[in-house]
Amino acid sequence: ACGGGGGDGSSSSSSVTSTSGTVSIGLTDNQVGYNAVVLTIKEVGIVASNTATTYYNSTGLGDLPVTVNVLDYPGEQTFHLADIEVDLPENGDPVCFKQIRLVLAAEGDPDCTEEFCNYVIEKGDPTKHELKTPSGQQSGVKILTPNDFCIEAGNDTAQVTIDFDPAKAIVDNPNKFILKPTGIRIIEGSWSTAPVS
Repeated sequence: ACGGGGGDGSSSSSSVTSTSGTVSIGLTDNQVGYNAVVLTIKEVGIVASNTATTYYNSTGLGDLPVTVNVLDYPGEQTFHLADIEVDLPENGDPVCFKQIRLVLAAEGDPDCTEEFCNYVIEKGDPTKHELKTPSGQQSGVKILTPNDFCIEAGNDTAQVTIDFDPAKAIVDNPNKFILKPTGIRIIEGSWSTAPVS
């Protein structure tokens, strides 16, 4: 996945702004092969496509970090992760995005309340297996958008869902489970259930 720049909680754009928009992000899954896929998500970020170094994130939101079993939200159900406010240019140009990032907790993080911060439970085996998340704690798990999604004055809210397919996103090596962005995709659309507060 391509890079995007640092996340300080604000846009690096120098444009004068007169209004703002919101990108509302949720999580759903395609349940295959596991009884649980648990992630501890510390931050959600979106990377603008029209300015490569612009990174908006949800660090200051009170509902993160959150530990969630993505398999609790199959099919049409959606878990609300974050609403990220985005400044809109005064000239009316849209702000478009090319990537969403999920920054995950590392093992030993005090925000983790279970044996592992991120883990899987296979069908037929109650054992928790640590889920390795390369780069998930630094730059975040990078999820590319299939097409740019944009917000602008008059159309200032985008509701997107991260669809998680464990069969494709989790590599099962002998006694080692690794999370990769393959199998994690972005769906743009309205919430199918009310966001969880």
